[in-house]
Order: sequence, then C-alpha cells, then structure tokens
Amino acid sequence: MSKRIQVADEYRKNKLSLEPGGDEVTVVLGDGTRLVYDKIKDPYRYVLHIHRMGKDIQEVYVNGEPFDVNFD
Repeated sequence: MSKRIQVADEYRKNKLSLEPGGDEVTVVLGDGTRLVYDKIKDPYRYVLHIHRMGKDIQEVYVNGEPFDVNFD
C-alpha cells in the first residue's frame, strides 16, 4: 500500500504556495509515496524543482489528471 502525504503549508518555501488558488499536484515517487501539494500556481516548474532535488518521480497528476513532464 502506498503512502499519501498531504504537504502542509509549514513545509512550503515559495510564498505563492501559501496564497489561495492554483492547482493540486500529486507527485508519485519510485517507492510509491504520493506527495500532494495544493495551491500550486505553476505545476511544471514546481515538479521540475522537485526533480532537481533528486527525487525519483514516476508519475505526476494535476487536479487528478495525468500530467506529462519532460525533464530533458
């Protein structure tokens, strides 16, 4: 069973992620963990940042829909 983590505001570094509005982004990691972020204003840039931190991203969903991210 995969673990689902709703990332709380206290762990956010970008002030825009504290403002209302935006998208819900779910990042599925290689171990099956699902990190769920809300109030994301630019999903692509957000996921790219997570990728650059070295996370093993397997899938991404924006508002429940598959989101194709090309890291090349």
